[in-house]
Amino acid sequence: MPGTRDQGKDSDTYFLITVGGTEMKAYQTTTSWLLALGAVFLLLLIVGLLLLVGIYASRSLLSPFVFTPAPPLPPASLGLQSSPGSLSGGQVSAGGGEALSQAACQAAPHAEWFSRPGITGICHCTDQYWGPSCSLPGVQADFYAAGGPGASGLSLQPLAPAFFSSNLSLGPSPCTPACASRPDCAGVLYAPGSCTLLAQVDLAPQGALPYDPLAPSSLFLKRARRPRVHGQVWLAADASALPLRPWLANSWGSPPSFARLLPLTLTSLPFHPRLEANADNLPGVFSDGRFSEAEARAALALARSRKASVVGVNGRTFYVRDGGTSATNRVDGMNGTNFSVPLAWRHTLPLFAMYLWG
Repeated sequence: MPGTRDQGKDSDTYFLITVGGTEMKAYQTTTSWLLALGAVFLLLLIVGLLLLVGIYASRSLLSPFVFTPAPPLPPASLGLQSSPGSLSGGQVSAGGGEALSQAACQAAPHAEWFSRPGITGICHCTDQYWGPSCSLPGVQADFYAAGGPGASGLSLQPLAPAFFSSNLSLGPSPCTPACASRPDCAGVLYAPGSCTLLAQVDLAPQGALPYDPLAPSSLFLKRARRPRVHGQVWLAADASALPLRPWLANSWGSPPSFARLLPLTLTSLPFHPRLEANADNLPGVFSDGRFSEAEARAALALARSRKASVVGVNGRTFYVRDGGTSATNRVDGMNGTNFSVPLAWRHTLPLFAMYLWG
């Protein structure tokens, strides 16, 4: 018959059983009851979840629509490198439509209102368009939007007169494919109905080429090309560290692996530069410590007289990159030129650089 025993604060229930003629007490503890109840609760929870999954799957099969929201649009602060409108496999890499009400979405030319019973309606972009109002056309993957509206000091060199184009990259009469097929084409100037192939894009020293990922662009460049921005030099740890829009910031990367330099300004480099772009024939002077403009000019003059790239001035070693110095073998171009600082500096950071006029 059952009985109980006290054991501290817990109470155990026991039953008398006979084993081989001997009467024994079999205890059933409170812990055993709790474990049993927990197992039952876990089993019921799993069964419930399976039922919910089955109900949702059956409802999805009955729906004629399948809609997966696209990734959220990037903030404007990512404008240095982002390319949210890039097309991959005919699909745009960013979503949009969040700024449109149901009525506005249904009236928009490149948007569609998505809804089904029990789910809040949502607007999404169609026809390879994107943006808050589905007004931005997607661009083929080997091009990027460089900006355009609000630009000043911009000089464009066309390859041919403008021609009719009703689409940026896809659809009838597209613009960018005509540039993609020509090695001498750097990019396009596009507006609905008009496309101009460009051989080169130049930006004056005091010019501006703003870019906002969520605003329409009119200038689209090949991903391997950059505008020639006069009065700037871009240094990077390698080609992959050169951002799409290097004219927009002084540094980029974490840790920084890119720097934008202005003439006559001593710049600290927290990386070893191996790529120089947009040098515009400006001579550059590097050292492993701070130096003045006078020392930089003295190093440049000495390098030119000796036809050398590594010289010493005031007990300090300088590395000089100059179009007139044969030892550097420098070739300027929008795509950049590879180079190496002296091997003795391979463990030294930061390095310092200054580019000079003339």
